[in-house]
Amino acid sequence: AGPTVPPSPEEAEELRAMYWRHVASPVPQRFGGQSGRTLPHDGLTEVLPGRAWVVPQLLSEAECAALVEFGEAFGLEPAQEASGVQGLRTSKRTTNLCHPGLAALVGPRLPETLLQAVEAARPHTAVRGVHPNWRIARYDQGDAFPAHYDQADCLTVQGGHGKERFDSSHTLLISLSHRSAFDGGATRFWPTGKCDDTAVDVELPCGHALVFEQRGLLHAGLAVRSGVKHIAQVGILRGAPRGLASAPSVFRVGPGVAPR
Repeated sequence: AGPTVPPSPEEAEELRAMYWRHVASPVPQRFGGQSGRTLPHDGLTEVLPGRAWVVPQLLSEAECAALVEFGEAFGLEPAQEASGVQGLRTSKRTTNLCHPGLAALVGPRLPETLLQAVEAARPHTAVRGVHPNWRIARYDQGDAFPAHYDQADCLTVQGGHGKERFDSSHTLLISLSHRSAFDGGATRFWPTGKCDDTAVDVELPCGHALVFEQRGLLHAGLAVRSGVKHIAQVGILRGAPRGLASAPSVFRVGPGVAPR
C-alpha cells in the first residue's frame, strides 16, 4: 500500500461538516438517560461486546462530591498546546495529579465480572489495579471532547525482584455529577471507527463508571448543553508480558476532527 494522501482543504472541511452534523443528531442505541436503556444499580452492563461496559455505583454520592471538591481545589486547566488537543478538547481538567489513595480505593471495587471480561478482551496479562495518575475534569456549558482515541499509560514499579512494568489497556471513566445537574454530555462510541449508524451513546448516573478499550475505540464526549458535568478518569493497568514493551502511544483524533 502506498502512503496515505491527506485530504484537500475542501475534503477536510466536508469531513468536519459531516462530523458535526452527526454529533448533533441522536443515535438509535442509547444507554442511560431518559430515552436510553436502563442501567441497573447491580451487575455489569455490556455496552459493546468485549469492548465497553458500565459498572454500577463504583463510588457513593458522598465520595463523588468529595472528589469534585478535591479536583476543583487542586486546579482544573484547559488543554495545553503541547498536548496536541488544544482547540479540540474544551473541558478543563487536572494536570499531573497523582493520587495513589484513590487508586487503592477504586481498584479493589472493580467487580470480578469486569476483570474477567477485560482479561478476556486482552489475554495473557492480568489486571493489576488502576494507575495512580488521575484526571478530574469539568465540562461547562458548550464544552466537549470531539472524536479521538485514548492513549495508553505505563507504570514502572520497583519490587523485591526488581522493576516490573504495567501498561494500561482500558479507560475507567467515573461520572461525578447527577444527571439533573446538566443536560447533554453523553459519551458516544463509534465501534467501526467511522461516524456512522453503529454509534452508541452512554449517559452515566452519578457514581457509575464506564470502562472501554484504549487506542482502538473511537469515542467522544458530546457537548454539555446546560449545567456542569464532572468526571474522573484513569487507566486500568495490566501486567506486560515478559520481555515485551508496548509501542509508544500517540494521541489521535477522529475522522473529520482537527484542532483549530
